[in-house]
Amino acid sequence: MDLADIEKRMRSLPEKVSSEEELEEIRRAWLGSKGFLKLLFKEIGSLPQEEKIEAAKKLNLMKSELEEYLESQKELVSSSLTAAIKENYLD
Repeated sequence: MDLADIEKRMRSLPEKVSSEEELEEIRRAWLGSKGFLKLLFKEIGSLPQEEKIEAAKKLNLMKSELEEYLESQKELVSSSLTAAIKENYLD
């Protein structure tokens, strides 16, 4: 398990998500019951004790960062939709 590669992959997520559907796809792919991080958490069990602790810390940090990313993207998508509705309503 190369956590640096996984973190690099996570950081390559889009800076701006264009729809709620795209946001949900990202959430499921990373945090869903068969998501990427869920599988990595399961793999931790096979690591030596010293590595388990460090890997768990890193994965928990990555999970928190991903949850923050998803929340901020959700707010951006919501505000974009609100702005589009207002613009179309006022026209």
